[in-house]
Amino acid sequence: MGSGGAARARPLNPSLLAFHELIGLRVRVLRHYDPGLEGLEGVVYWETARTLVVKSRGRLARVLKPGSILAFELPDGSWAAVKGEEILGRPEERAARMRWSRRARAQAG
Repeated sequence: MGSGGAARARPLNPSLLAFHELIGLRVRVLRHYDPGLEGLEGVVYWETARTLVVKSRGRLARVLKPGSILAFELPDGSWAAVKGEEILGRPEERAARMRWSRRARAQAG
């Protein structure tokens, strides 16, 4: 039987992190304009276009993406750092940007 055209899930790796669903991933705030958030570590509880809500020690903290550097734990236990600007937008918007940029590169040559 075929997959019925369903998209295949790609394994999470550093190059695809910006296009992946972030909810449920462990995250660490490496740099932020609010020094009180630096070092925060927890699990992404919710995501909006410009923020991550991180659950840490039973509390929720809202972290603005712009101006931050965040590290996410990958399934193999390694960590990948990403600039907050690279993960701006909702997950479906980031995936659409990836499809569009691949199409543009293919047409360019």
